[in-house]
Parts: sequence; structure tokens; C-alpha cells
Amino acid sequence: MQQLRRIGQVIALADDGTASTEALASELRACFPELPVAVRRNRASRAMVAAAERARAVETMRDQVVFGYFAGTRTHAGDLATIEAALAGLLATEPRARLLLAGEVDVPSGLRRFGDRIERCAPVPWTELPALQRRADVHLVPLAPSRFATCKSELKWLEAALVGRPVIATALGPYRACVRDGETGLLAQDEAAWDDALRRMLDDRLRARLGGAALSAAMQAWTTDAP
Repeated sequence: MQQLRRIGQVIALADDGTASTEALASELRACFPELPVAVRRNRASRAMVAAAERARAVETMRDQVVFGYFAGTRTHAGDLATIEAALAGLLATEPRARLLLAGEVDVPSGLRRFGDRIERCAPVPWTELPALQRRADVHLVPLAPSRFATCKSELKWLEAALVGRPVIATALGPYRACVRDGETGLLAQDEAAWDDALRRMLDDRLRARLGGAALSAAMQAWTTDAP
């Protein structure tokens, strides 16, 4: 709470503000009516693009399909919990499926029985992140509905797209706009939709098509060199 108060004190001293999504900008304007706030979407720097290119150059042939979840903070545990049942159903019935949990996240209790089919990776420097993200064939972006989640940016889609991987994302906040369902990724509204999307992503051709389309979209409009 002290940290949040200090953030508020700093914002109150600012003459202008920027936010990565319109929802976040709206919240800032509501809290600080006198503060001009502009929306500046996330974009990938040249260094991020170069690191992703190196990651895409390394291809590993395998029979497994790895679903990856990447967490930057412990707050993401609640998001992962929203798809725990769907993941358990997938792992229980699909021998090819594997789960990669990277960053600040623990294995949910309902998934621990799958043992060595779940791999955990510690947080890595951002320069090493694309290589780790490339190891996942599909990136998972579940979101627990809340004002906080609605304000989040589409960064997880962008990072996955840069390494040529598709996402399954909760149809919430910016993901409803940046993910064209069935074209640059899959959107899921509820547990049943997540279960269906997870199983659809076992199709090698679908993953390749969605990942390629996402990469093309990211390079066209989501880098610092893009118009």
C-alpha cells in the first residue's frame, strides 16, 4: 500500500502521462482529471526483434507439443488458476502435451500429478527470453476478469508473435483487438472454450499457420521501425 501511495504521489507531480492501453489511460484520467494522458502501444525494439530472429533460427523437431506459460510476477498465479482444469484435462488425455512454466509461477496443485510432463524454468534476463519462449509451441495467456486485467497490454501476444508462436488468450482487454481469432491466435471466453482451443492447438498445421500470421502482423505494425 505504501508503494501504491508513492506511485500516486509521483503521478500527481507529472505534467503529462502515457499509458499502453486505452483502458489504463481511462483509469489514470479518472484518478487524475487534470493529467493529460496519451496512449502509446507497446512495440518491440530493434534489440528485441534481433533476439527473436536468433531464437527463430533454432528449430527443434519433436513429437511433443509444449504449451508455455510465462509469468513476470507472482500475481499471475490467479490467472493460471482459471485454466487449471482445462490443462489437467488436456494432460490427462493427450500424451503429446507438455507444459512449460517459466518465471514467477509454481505448479498448480491440480497439475502436480503430471510430474515430469511439466517443466519449470527460473526467470531469465530479457535478452535470453526469446530463446526460452521459442521452446513453447503455444503460449498461454489466461486472464482472471478484473479491472486490473482489462488494463493490461498485449505484450504477451507480441513476444510470442516475434518468435513465431501462436497464443491462446482470454478474450479480455486488448487481446480482443490484437488477436484475430483463428488468424493470428485463438481467443477463449470460458473453460469450455479453453478446453477446445488447447486441443485444436495440437494440430501442427494450425500452429504453424497462426504463428506465421502473428509474426507477419507483429513485424508490420508492432515494432519501433514500423509506421
